[in-house]
Amino acid sequence: HTGYGKNYPPECFFMFLIPELLHEYGYEYSLYVDGDTYCNSLFEIPRILESVHFCGVRQPEKFNRRGVINTGVIFFNNKKCVQSNLTEDVKELYKKFTFTGDQHLFNKLIYMRKYNFRQIDFTYNVMFRDQKIMDKCKKGKTIQHLEINDKIKIVHFMAGKPEKPQNEVGNNYRIRNEFAKLYNGIEIK
Repeated sequence: HTGYGKNYPPECFFMFLIPELLHEYGYEYSLYVDGDTYCNSLFEIPRILESVHFCGVRQPEKFNRRGVINTGVIFFNNKKCVQSNLTEDVKELYKKFTFTGDQHLFNKLIYMRKYNFRQIDFTYNVMFRDQKIMDKCKKGKTIQHLEINDKIKIVHFMAGKPEKPQNEVGNNYRIRNEFAKLYNGIEIK
């Protein structure tokens, strides 16, 4: 690979192996989450996943009316992904194009129209982003408009980790700091 994405080794795309590996062990569904996420409450797998390959949350962007699918939280229907040869398609795309990360490749995969994707409620991937992007979010569905409660399933710290105060996001320090306390309180054993 050459160009902008040349520094992204194959290991960056291992998330796409999850459905095949877990299907071999008998798991119908799987959930991939980035390392910069925090699970805030118990939740069930969205029912729509029974009829599609993947589901997740789109992040509204000014350059794309439909929004880019954020790969920080992706639910997989393992059986459907294996039947459709997801692993082979990802390998072929990786050989053919230069990708700037898993999200870029995933969105290319979705636009091939071979795989069914469904949008799920944004509370499965509440994204902390920079203020400009958060202001453009449709229908006011941003972290600024939410109270911390069980409605938020997973928080995704995209604009800097919560332990770094210089990365304050959205000028809503109360909510951000409550999550930072939870995030920083995790002990690794």
